[in-house]
Amino acid sequence: MTAAPVIFRDIEARLLAAALAEEGLPIPAALASAVAIADATDAARTPPSIPVLDMSAAEAVDYAATLTRYRQIPGIEVPFVNALGEVAQRAADEAADALRTGGLDEIIVALRPRFDAAAAVIHAAAAHGITSATTAQDVIDKHDPKAIAVWQQIPAALAAMARLSRVRVNLSVQLGVAPTMDDMYQLLSGAHLDVLGYVDYSAAFTDPDAQAFDAAGAFYFHKSPTSGIDWLKLAAASGGRLRLNTPADVRRMIAERARTLPPAVPIDQTMPKRG
Repeated sequence: MTAAPVIFRDIEARLLAAALAEEGLPIPAALASAVAIADATDAARTPPSIPVLDMSAAEAVDYAATLTRYRQIPGIEVPFVNALGEVAQRAADEAADALRTGGLDEIIVALRPRFDAAAAVIHAAAAHGITSATTAQDVIDKHDPKAIAVWQQIPAALAAMARLSRVRVNLSVQLGVAPTMDDMYQLLSGAHLDVLGYVDYSAAFTDPDAQAFDAAGAFYFHKSPTSGIDWLKLAAASGGRLRLNTPADVRRMIAERARTLPPAVPIDQTMPKRG
């Protein structure tokens, strides 16, 4: 089973560039070019309105030729305006290809220092035995000043993790890079197929060597992506090795996990026989 291909249009290019700019992240050259072309083609959809009286005769004729590109004829499409849209889409397609083949790494590398700083707090909390179920009283009862200090830092660290992970998830959603729904089909089979319907992004956030990730929501609260990742649980499972991964990292992790899975049992061997 294969998921539907992701369509990356000029609107997606603009949204992605805006999201990166909001986080102060570098905008890859291919993406910046696609946005500039989209802006230019949008502006060119409206015919120029220029006073003609001061034009030379030759300039007036050239201007008339320009206006004919926008002429509406009932029942006939306007080739020039359609071509503008085609050029903008081709620019977005080419930018998406450039991002998918390594351009996204620039964004992820730029995000890592902030991710690592927040993860360090989560790692310290996990090392003190703090989980998502731990209460302030539980921490006080430890009589450990270091545990209390890290407890106080957790809310800000979790907020940072949520914001930064959202950027990474959006890269996968907008560009169709790992982890994707197709990756989930690789990792789940048989009785587990009923959990499909969403992508588990935990592989994007742990060191490849830790192999602490899932495809069925084990590291999400209530096993639901809408509830968010339980970062303390993921940090503990990874042995304190949360990491922001590139799509290539994730592909390798999933391929390695898929190689170790037991072979799927044919459905005719799992269904009860009648009669």
